[in-house]
Amino acid sequence: MQKRCTLHLSIGAATPQSISITMKDKKEISVFIASPGDVTAERTVVREICEDLNKSALLKPYGISFQAIGWEDAFPSPGRPQEIINRLVEECDIFVCIFHKRFGSPTGKEASGTLEEFLLAYDSWKSLKKPHIMTYFKAVQIRSKKEQEDPQLTKVLDLKDKIEEGKLLLFGEFSTTDDFRVKIKEHLEGWTAESAKGWEKINGKISKLIPETELPLIIPPTYKNWISMRCEKMDIDKLVDTKDKGLISLTLPETFIPLYAAPPDKKTKAEMFIPFYTEQIGKKTKQEQKEIEKGQSAVDIETLIAEHEYLLISGQAGSGKTTLLKYLAYTIVNDKNKAGLNGFLPIMVFLRDLPQIKKPANLISGTGTAEELLSDYFQAAKHGLTIELVKAYCKEKRAIFLIDGLDEIEPEFRKIVVESLATLRTDYHCNKMVLSGRLHGIDAAVNNQFGEKRVEINPLNLNQVELFIGKWCKFDRELQAKGKTSSMMCSEIKEHQNVEELITTPLMLTAACVLYHYDKKLPEQRADLYEKVISNLIHKRFSNPNEVLRFLMELAYEVHTAKQGKLGKDFDTSKIGFDKALALRVMETIFGREKDETKTQHELRLINEFDKIEQNCGLLRLEGGQYRFWHLTFQEFLMARKIAMFERDHAKVINEKYWDNDWFKEMIELFIGHLSNTANAIAVGIVEDKLRSHDSSPFRNWRLACNCLLDIHPDMRDSKVVKLAQECLCSIFEQKLEQDSKILTEAGEILGWLGDPRDLKEFVLIEGGEYDLEGLGKVDISPFEICKYPVTNQWYKEFVDAKGYEKPEYWSPHGQKWLEQQQEKFPRYWHERKWKCPNSPVVGISWYEAYAFCNWLTKDDRYIYRLPTEQEWQVVASGIERRVYPWDNGWDKLRCNNWEIGLQKTSPVGIFKKGDTPEGISDVVGNVWEWTDSWYDKAEMRVLRGGSWGSGDYDYQCTSRNHGVPFGRRSDVGFRFARTLKL
Repeated sequence: MQKRCTLHLSIGAATPQSISITMKDKKEISVFIASPGDVTAERTVVREICEDLNKSALLKPYGISFQAIGWEDAFPSPGRPQEIINRLVEECDIFVCIFHKRFGSPTGKEASGTLEEFLLAYDSWKSLKKPHIMTYFKAVQIRSKKEQEDPQLTKVLDLKDKIEEGKLLLFGEFSTTDDFRVKIKEHLEGWTAESAKGWEKINGKISKLIPETELPLIIPPTYKNWISMRCEKMDIDKLVDTKDKGLISLTLPETFIPLYAAPPDKKTKAEMFIPFYTEQIGKKTKQEQKEIEKGQSAVDIETLIAEHEYLLISGQAGSGKTTLLKYLAYTIVNDKNKAGLNGFLPIMVFLRDLPQIKKPANLISGTGTAEELLSDYFQAAKHGLTIELVKAYCKEKRAIFLIDGLDEIEPEFRKIVVESLATLRTDYHCNKMVLSGRLHGIDAAVNNQFGEKRVEINPLNLNQVELFIGKWCKFDRELQAKGKTSSMMCSEIKEHQNVEELITTPLMLTAACVLYHYDKKLPEQRADLYEKVISNLIHKRFSNPNEVLRFLMELAYEVHTAKQGKLGKDFDTSKIGFDKALALRVMETIFGREKDETKTQHELRLINEFDKIEQNCGLLRLEGGQYRFWHLTFQEFLMARKIAMFERDHAKVINEKYWDNDWFKEMIELFIGHLSNTANAIAVGIVEDKLRSHDSSPFRNWRLACNCLLDIHPDMRDSKVVKLAQECLCSIFEQKLEQDSKILTEAGEILGWLGDPRDLKEFVLIEGGEYDLEGLGKVDISPFEICKYPVTNQWYKEFVDAKGYEKPEYWSPHGQKWLEQQQEKFPRYWHERKWKCPNSPVVGISWYEAYAFCNWLTKDDRYIYRLPTEQEWQVVASGIERRVYPWDNGWDKLRCNNWEIGLQKTSPVGIFKKGDTPEGISDVVGNVWEWTDSWYDKAEMRVLRGGSWGSGDYDYQCTSRNHGVPFGRRSDVGFRFARTLKL
């Protein structure tokens, strides 16, 4: 039976960079065809369609033609053969990739030539949005088990799943050559219609792309040197110790990662165009999902700069605005820019360095011109750039003005600057201009002139974070010497419960990397992590760090407690922020008046001090007219730190003022964690007192106390208190109360991270005999034992630690081939904390991995461990009574982890006690689908049973069946197994 897939169409508009100009009025669109050798008919179709379109009326008005090329068009030359073909890929505008059953032969670099070509094209698309990529898969009819496990087909299907899930590239499936002909023609025509919007503009500019003068304009060497000095190095001086700067030698070309924003003129719903790795296609952060829902698409800002004549970039402190402009300036002057801006003159202006105009009359009257401003700036900078050279580049439409720091000059002066720059842009309308600043620097004067093309930098997503870490580790010699790799650091970040809020800006991400550089790992304890990151930021960036830190603690305390209405008019409770007046009142208690300082002088000093702190600490941001801490957790931690440092009776203060108010829950947990580092007995005592007090549903005190215990470093936890916490948590779900599922899950997860004392390796005996199974008929079952719970992460970790992935004897023949091809060392989601709770079911597990785990257990044991057949599984679920559900014949959503309760992830095993079978087996339905040893229908798939956290109602019945390919690794699939005594 043929599998049909929905087509995900994602047509990208052409840009000037994606057009290969071969002559003044003729433009060829290079269409590269990539494929293994089993789709020759389809390769021919692509060429025929290109020829047909070239003869059509669609392209003639633009002087455009399609040129189809492939490996057949590569001329022999010295070197690796694939490199010759790769050069054609690098130059193409459209990349068409076609697969059927064959994946191709290894090239020495990648698993196949087609894959190497695809990755090369995709890498270029990530940077330049060129070439436009179209991927097609011919439907496969699998007729035998041998075909199903063909390693070539396995690789094809794996790649197909990754691309299809992402929905970021044009993807289609076809059944016949004629079907493919229709699709490729439709897609090329669609691409042409969308791209034609830009060709009309290009047509009139072709003759102007190259200066008419015989003498090419040359950027002065002194200016290139100045750009290198100011823009080449990554600015980490204020984050590392002076003695260590040589160990972390980072340049922007080596470490820069793209920044993203919603286009200024695009309001239609569209998918996110974000960077992603081949193994992570389709993953989105919460921020990205919000952008999709708002109907905006995120685009590389460098691409937006290339597409627009001007752009106004806004962003919070540390969001990467200055770094982006520095990167542009450096890559352009060195002809290394990938957005098509090579050949331009980048006029880099740091407004904070701009000298005040010497003619006050010009400031007052507003008659100061951009030429005067720039001339003064050039003269002060002494970098060799002259206004005459700038005007010459402007005349040839090859100047790009990079204006940084709108927030770093006074409003009156800013108004003069932006108005004069706007006049300059109007006079030379084909030149490019980019301005950047933080939100409070983009006032009415700026918006009046440049607001139409305003964009705001998005928070970093996980893929940007991984890209940056990979680059950082490559150039951090200290980490290299210690054998640390980027994969180690990325894994640690994914597993850490609180790192996500520390890595949303380049500044905070860099601070985390610096911390990793010094400690070679991120602190395990949450309070210690915040303490070190904040301390590093403050002590490396301020000459008076103790005063700054004290101010931030007092400010956090005032703002957070103001939720209860203590500060009245100065506090906007809806935004949990504060205004400058409040900050200055708090600051006045720290930075008192100096001797002989007038009140006015003191007020001005406070304003300047606050501005300096707000701009440089990396912890504050301005949003909607209110200041706030970058993340609420920073505010909560700083408040907790103040209480720990300046209150005497910690237990009394916490119990009387904060414990019973949910608004302070996170603060209390961080307080206990921080206090445990200096006064552990007091911190543990507060937790113990709460655990020994009576609590009832919903057990808020116990859960909060146990969460606090988690915030104490494992080495500092009192074993008796840990045992008491475990007993309290177990009692919550052992009582079989009608608890909210999220409360049960929280209790179970706390138990998992503290250490689950239950026997999660327990087995239950299933009596043998004849069973009449609905849908399967009468079957004779021999006695066997079954796991009481699905296999948990902590149990599977024993297999990983025993290097089970490196021992072929545990794996089936097909499993060995799969392992050899994939080179896996862990389950798919092994390093993601969401799926890694120790007492939750392991997921991301293929059938091959479950099979190997059973063989590992069988070795040197008196039992044979194996996956149950689906008949055995149904006996476990429905029993001799033929129950509809494992508990009885009536559906109850509160008895298992199912879609209706809304967890949207796995839950710790055994917490839904009312869902156990009469025999005492837990999580038989819900939580995860479970692999069985049975084949589904034509032996192409393995049977899955039990439903999962994301299944529909019917899937939870004991008779429901599902199927999965043996190599599938899903977040809703796990396993449990049976055992019998060896004979």
